[in-house]
Amino acid sequence: MTPTPEQIQVRRTPSELRAFAQECIAKGNANPEELRKAYLRKGLYKEIRDEFLPMARCVHHLYSDAHTVQPVLGNQGFDAEVFDQRGERVDRLELTVPRDGALEAAEAQKLVAEGMGFVRVTDDDALDSLVARLIETCKKKAIKDYSDATLIVAMNWLEATLNVDDEDKEAFHKNVVAHMSAITFKAKRVFLYDGALDRMSAIGGQQGAPADAAERRRCASLRSEAR
Repeated sequence: MTPTPEQIQVRRTPSELRAFAQECIAKGNANPEELRKAYLRKGLYKEIRDEFLPMARCVHHLYSDAHTVQPVLGNQGFDAEVFDQRGERVDRLELTVPRDGALEAAEAQKLVAEGMGFVRVTDDDALDSLVARLIETCKKKAIKDYSDATLIVAMNWLEATLNVDDEDKEAFHKNVVAHMSAITFKAKRVFLYDGALDRMSAIGGQQGAPADAAERRRCASLRSEAR
């Protein structure tokens, strides 16, 4: 069964959120009808795939289990809120995944009809296209005001991992970080999440680091890794 909005929007620690997401994926994979709806992004699955699952996968890079994260469905300008141990809100998170919507829709239809998607070969043209789409998305996000939120740009790792060795993944990641760092965002903090490397890199933003000392150290580490 598809998780309900109420189940998705429960406050959980980053570890609990990730475990719940993995449980949802396992249940969906075991149910052909749910899998079909997931491929086609029917109903709640669009928000689950575009926002909830990427958030669940990456938020532990920003916040420890001393915090809880509450996904928020809808179009309110952020996708989750973060709370400290006292229950006070310390952050809002907005996540975006740049996608080739037309290609993914066509591939979903093929998966449902034939049980297999397109054969993808990741060459220089495909990587250049992915970078261009990432930067286009970032420029659109830069126009909007996220002054009270942390913006996470999550790279679509499925596109970036095929036929790419670890050394090229590292070079590609640094290339994307360099392009994003040249953009001025109206956001408290900005990060790139690279699913191919399971890495979160600090890009910038109006606030250099959170007030909490542990989170300041975490962000400093992320900035160092991005260099």
